[in-house]
Amino acid sequence: LGSNPVLGTTSDIDGKFIFSNVPIGRQSFETSFIGYGTYVESGVVVTSSNSIEINIELEPSQVLSDEVVVKARKFSNDPVNEFSTVSTRSFSGEETNLFAAAINDPGRVALSFPGVQQGNFDTENDVIIRGNSSVGMLWRLEGIDILTPNHFARTGSSGGGVTIFSSEIIGRSDFSTGGMAAEYGNAISGAMDIHFRKGNKKEFGYKARLNLIGADLAAEGPIQKDRSSFLVNYRYSTLGLMTQLGFPVLGERVVNTFQDLSFNLSFDSKDRKTLTTIFGLGGLSFENNQPVANPLERDIFDNEHWEDRQRGSDMAAVGITVTKLLTEKSWLKFVVAGMANDIWRENDTLSLEDERFRYETEDFRDRRIALAGSYVYQLSNNLRFKTGFQAHQINYTFFKEELPRSNVIDPFRQIEVNANGEGNTQLLQGYFQTKYQFNPKFEMNAGLNLMYLTLNQNASLDPRLSFKYNLSQNQELGLAYSIQSQHAPLALHNFSSESGQLTNLDLDFMQAQHFVLSYKNSLGKSLRLQVEPYFQLLNNIPVTPDLNDNLYWFLNDKVGFTSRELVSEGKGRNYGVDVALEKFFSGDFFLLATGSIFENEYAPLNGEYFSSRYNTGWVSSLSFGKEWTFRSGNTFLLGGRSLYNGGFRFTPFDAAASELARAYVPDTTQPWADQVDPYFRIDTRTAYRFNFSNSSLLLSLDIQNLTNHDNPRGIRYLAESNTLDFRNHPSGFLPLLGIEFEW
Repeated sequence: LGSNPVLGTTSDIDGKFIFSNVPIGRQSFETSFIGYGTYVESGVVVTSSNSIEINIELEPSQVLSDEVVVKARKFSNDPVNEFSTVSTRSFSGEETNLFAAAINDPGRVALSFPGVQQGNFDTENDVIIRGNSSVGMLWRLEGIDILTPNHFARTGSSGGGVTIFSSEIIGRSDFSTGGMAAEYGNAISGAMDIHFRKGNKKEFGYKARLNLIGADLAAEGPIQKDRSSFLVNYRYSTLGLMTQLGFPVLGERVVNTFQDLSFNLSFDSKDRKTLTTIFGLGGLSFENNQPVANPLERDIFDNEHWEDRQRGSDMAAVGITVTKLLTEKSWLKFVVAGMANDIWRENDTLSLEDERFRYETEDFRDRRIALAGSYVYQLSNNLRFKTGFQAHQINYTFFKEELPRSNVIDPFRQIEVNANGEGNTQLLQGYFQTKYQFNPKFEMNAGLNLMYLTLNQNASLDPRLSFKYNLSQNQELGLAYSIQSQHAPLALHNFSSESGQLTNLDLDFMQAQHFVLSYKNSLGKSLRLQVEPYFQLLNNIPVTPDLNDNLYWFLNDKVGFTSRELVSEGKGRNYGVDVALEKFFSGDFFLLATGSIFENEYAPLNGEYFSSRYNTGWVSSLSFGKEWTFRSGNTFLLGGRSLYNGGFRFTPFDAAASELARAYVPDTTQPWADQVDPYFRIDTRTAYRFNFSNSSLLLSLDIQNLTNHDNPRGIRYLAESNTLDFRNHPSGFLPLLGIEFEW
């Protein structure tokens, strides 16, 4: 698009095509075929270093008599999954490089999407969707559900510190925030459906990246030319070096390191009807929060001065996919994978003589073998269906021991608890979904998701239904209703009381009902407005059986799991509206402005509704980027992002009771009633690319929190003055200088 004269090409019988002499810079491509809708791929980065492979999937259009009715133009950020109608957009690995200070992390890029806010910490990539805890989000890779793919992962959360995925290996993938297609189960808030791209089948390419976060090495190329390829990326990071340089990314006296490896091998059969891939990823991470070295310099009101906390997480997944084209109208896919995840922590508090007292030990291990299959059949141009299954064999070990800290200023002291157990279970899922186009303007998606957990014989049957109506060539109206179920963390199911009973074994599946209305208006060839009002009802949320306990509601937990008896009788409701105005990367410029206003409430056993932990009221973001291409072929990118959200909530303390106990005592009549100041941050990105004859060099500078704005991240109770003190994020102004060489 935009070339003069027009640069075009035609695919061969296998759908393969080649463009030659494409200008350097970000380019957009429009694809059309008789009987299919038009598709626009935007923002493809063309450099002088090597060729680029893009994959384009077209959707059939209805044929009336001899006339072809072409549907409205489809853009590159439209869902990859054709059964996703609302609240879903796609993104690519290259797109993650556009967003300022996102450090190529899909979780951090999602903060720019409508309806999404981050957790309490800048250093974590938790994705809070429409006021739901991050534990409700599903991660999927190559068609199979996987364990949390994040370094520094935490129990009771789908987030961590930084993703194990490298942007170099991510292909176009989907991110859903509600009203999901029937194939997505075991999630009540959203899904990150990741696809790995395939390596170049014609020539070899290499990339080396070095920045203050760490180093990346990537390679791709043919195994057998035009038939098979490899793609591999290795990353090693020592974030602790940033602290030594005077930029405490994670806080003072925090040392950590991580490394990861991702790969994808692709093999075509001779008849081009079978595609086999071997994929994998793995990551190791370790973090140490160290105490102040000199006991005499330790602040008695700051427990971080007196504690030595170590934690780590290791994760790996390896799998094989086989996709078989059965006929021109049907295909079959199978995936088998093995997964492992270890999360551990050891926390000590020190005396004046540096004697250690272990107050917390955790060791959670999860091992899985998973099998998935799907079958798609195109009955006609207006009717298509898909059915499939997933089966997970899960083996787990959980150990947790907590003792009260001796430090009385800690606002969240815990009672003595011991948990120790191991076992195995199976999680089985099946689904059926169909897509029917009544006429060129009106289509329906309907489906069912069935889930069964053998641990406690829980089962769910969740219907999904959505409609899409093209009001005009540029306007689209969508409506979706879905029921989504998710089992509680297995460690929560396996909690043992002092009598040795598994009191939480029979907890029901948590359930969410989503109602979403969607309006999209293409205001031009590259500009789109999207508005989505939504309403969500939550049921079967674990709460305590105490009618007087207003505080505890499982989805208010940020991490971990509670050590108490629970019942599945909690409720919740979320409602609001998401708005997004997006200009796709064309004319060397992109823009994404989003805003959401919402209300999140929960009800414990007594049925009274209160604000939830994540009821910040509103979130907003503005992301943009402008690229200039010079006659020399070099390019310059200038971009930025601002985040402006309502402040996080906390429960006020009971002043009289706290003074008497010399410890934080919450005011149970006002759970999560108070709110800190709004969160505000500006990030920037500048990058200059030198394009040589067969290579390119990229110099970049990302700055997080350009204005060094202090944002509250937590509270602590000061027994000396019987007051609360607010702590700020440690990561203020943070420059990230990078260099990348590609050949």
